[in-house]
Amino acid sequence: MKRVLLFFVIVLFLIIASCMPQIPARMATHMPKTGLVIDTETGRPMPHVIVIASGWSSQGGVLVGNGGYSTLYRIVTYTDDEGRYEIPSTWLDMVLWVPGFSPRVGWVVTVFQTGYAVVGDERAWEADSRGEMNRQALSGLVTPSYSYKGSFIEVDPIKMYKPTLTLKEAGHYYSDLKGVGFPYFASAEPGDLAIRKMGYALFAPWVCSLDPDTELDRSSSNGAVEFAEDPINAIELERKLAPIGLSLDVEDIPPASAGNVCKIITNGSGVP
Repeated sequence: MKRVLLFFVIVLFLIIASCMPQIPARMATHMPKTGLVIDTETGRPMPHVIVIASGWSSQGGVLVGNGGYSTLYRIVTYTDDEGRYEIPSTWLDMVLWVPGFSPRVGWVVTVFQTGYAVVGDERAWEADSRGEMNRQALSGLVTPSYSYKGSFIEVDPIKMYKPTLTLKEAGHYYSDLKGVGFPYFASAEPGDLAIRKMGYALFAPWVCSLDPDTELDRSSSNGAVEFAEDPINAIELERKLAPIGLSLDVEDIPPASAGNVCKIITNGSGVP
């Protein structure tokens, strides 16, 4: 009997020990957070800008097998008059984990503000040898530096600056930030509507001001179409006005004309 009891005590100890390394990360992921957004050019806080916070969890299979990735939460909020934001606690979104699954969790906080970029996100618009942009913004991938302040977390200030971006670069960067936390592409949540509205205000006039016959590669057109006035109807318009053909190789996908992309973004009207 004592041996059986000792066996279960040892198993319980091993289970607890295997979970211990994950506890600090899980607490930080779900604790309330606050922070400041700063314009590096002026040194001043940035009021009323959109802040996106997201938590994630990934697990590998037990010994062998496929793992999984899931979004724990996605919160869109704004900075206040002083440039500060608050992210509420998300304890109700915590998921249980078991030893052997190699569980990992993390969280990010980034800012969506057209005309600006988060300092350190420059790699997002770096093109590869084929001229394609395949990297993601670091602010949407990496947990920022932070400190514990009692029952909440103080995130280090998010520093913003004004980069000079081409249409292709801007389309890739802002569509990448829009996708942090994997929202539904046609989400009607107020924060997502605000993000699409701001992106539309940037890309619709930009694309529609080009010569209608200007050829846009698919990276440029896809990034702009992410902010279409009607994202669901944009799918059908894209099939009609800018079909990609049968090729799966991005280099063989035909370019789209600026005039057609303008119509896709503006829900067929061609007028922003």
